[in-house]
Amino acid sequence: MPRRRKRGQKKSRTPKIGMTMTTGGGDKEDTDRVDRISSLPIDIIRRIHLCLPRVDAVRTSVLSQRWRTIWASHPKIYLNEEDFGAEFSVFRDKDEVDFSKYCDGEKEKRKAFLTYLQKSLDIRHKYFEHVDTFFLQMTVENASAESLVKKWIDFALKKKVKTLHISLKSRYGKRFDLCNIAFIAATLVDLRIEYCQISNCSFILPTLSSLCLVDVFIEDNDFKDLLAGCPGIEQLRITLYSKKLPTMVVSNPTLKLFGLYYPSFNGKVLIESKHLESLEFSFSRKFMWDIEITSRTTVRNLRLRGVNDQDRTLTHFINEFPLLEILVISDCSNLQNLYLSQRNLSSFEIYQVDEVEVRIDAPKLKSLEYTGGLTLFPGIEASKGLEFVRFYLNPEMLNDGWYIWLRNILECFAHAKHLSLICQSEQAIIFPDELAEVLLPTINDLKNLEIRIDSFAATSQQILDGFVWILPGLKTLSLTLGSITKVIEFPQ
Repeated sequence: MPRRRKRGQKKSRTPKIGMTMTTGGGDKEDTDRVDRISSLPIDIIRRIHLCLPRVDAVRTSVLSQRWRTIWASHPKIYLNEEDFGAEFSVFRDKDEVDFSKYCDGEKEKRKAFLTYLQKSLDIRHKYFEHVDTFFLQMTVENASAESLVKKWIDFALKKKVKTLHISLKSRYGKRFDLCNIAFIAATLVDLRIEYCQISNCSFILPTLSSLCLVDVFIEDNDFKDLLAGCPGIEQLRITLYSKKLPTMVVSNPTLKLFGLYYPSFNGKVLIESKHLESLEFSFSRKFMWDIEITSRTTVRNLRLRGVNDQDRTLTHFINEFPLLEILVISDCSNLQNLYLSQRNLSSFEIYQVDEVEVRIDAPKLKSLEYTGGLTLFPGIEASKGLEFVRFYLNPEMLNDGWYIWLRNILECFAHAKHLSLICQSEQAIIFPDELAEVLLPTINDLKNLEIRIDSFAATSQQILDGFVWILPGLKTLSLTLGSITKVIEFPQ
């Protein structure tokens, strides 16, 4: 028979994980739990934070008091009200966020975010570790939120922040006014300001190398003070919307990259820098004659988007950079003829243009990428060192004229070491047999070809048969249909 337990005797228990038992004091049980989570090294806890989405990383602060303090002293701070479920309206015709219009039922989520902002700031003030990165995105609705935002910016600047990105807007489409803020930091390297108005601010940023202003309203004197406070700036990208900036003067001697995007003001731009290497312009109207660059001989990279000037104006502007090495042109719908004479050009990319004739005198050209209409490249054969050519084909209709153009392109770039055709058409690219007489003679110089087609409208053998008859000298063909790639070598 089983032994009976005496009256008053406690039932024995097996120790559970996370509990310790002591032998001293009889059978007394010590219910103190072993906090294994809190005992993790700080480096491991921070690695866990970095591997998690920001909203989940924030939630780990409830695991223990130690996790809460470590999170509060993390050098990277990301504050985004979208992480709290708050959503913004999106323009129907454009993939752009409208910070001034909220979706229904978002008030409680935004209130929770503001509460988190205040509590986080209170906790972080107790620690003296530096801030490496600070990112803040939100819509400021009232005076208390405005005060809280400015306290956070001041906190980050005093904590020796290196990267500072702020994206702010007020209600009803107004820009948040960064008024009377002292941007003073001896460590700040990267500053990005979006959807704000800058007025009466002071700037002392001796180590700043990258400045980006997106949809920012700023007047002439404030703009001058901003650039004067960043003597070592190397990269400057601007999207300005201001009628009180008649002339934009950028005279920082260390400037290497300058970018101007979709300006809506009728001013002029003067760029003065002996070390200028890269220029990026994105317009929606004629603007070339309003730009003055004192040193064009140092520019190596030029990117133009949406420039709809006349052909001669655009050609003249590009050819004024004698040492140009990289040229990118995109979304120039009015462009019809482009004549380039660049002795040092090594890379040329041209995207989203209509039927254009592009003449290139560039003996050092090594790579070319293209997408658009039936553009011709007469004279490209003179670029003997051409190595990589990539054509993105998106034909609306695979008619006879399109195949004749493609045949001419293959012949034009037959001397390139590597030629790629990337087609997003739902139809199969197969040269019709009935065009044999029109397409003759065949192309004997093309040795290596890569074809990538998204659709499975034809088998690989059909596409192979449709290309090989016009390319008798082909040595290798890399054919990709969907996710399947075949590399075919032809006996010579």
